[in-house]
Amino acid sequence: MSQSVRRCISPKKAQRIVDEVRNNQVMSEVASKFGVSDNTVYQLVKQSEQQVSQGKMSKLMQDISLRVCRFKLLKH
Repeated sequence: MSQSVRRCISPKKAQRIVDEVRNNQVMSEVASKFGVSDNTVYQLVKQSEQQVSQGKMSKLMQDISLRVCRFKLLKH
């Protein structure tokens, strides 16, 4: 998605769009409802999913690091 599209959609509106799609609304209907293109809806949903994935991966990496530290302490 281009920078200009992101600037036109507030974070609050973007979240509402993503929420509608996650509540089983058809992307094209959501796009029409909010006055954006189907591609914009798709990109917002994709970006949201990537952020969730990255958050889970970050949490997993923190957990692994903590366990490695605990293991090292047990060895000594």
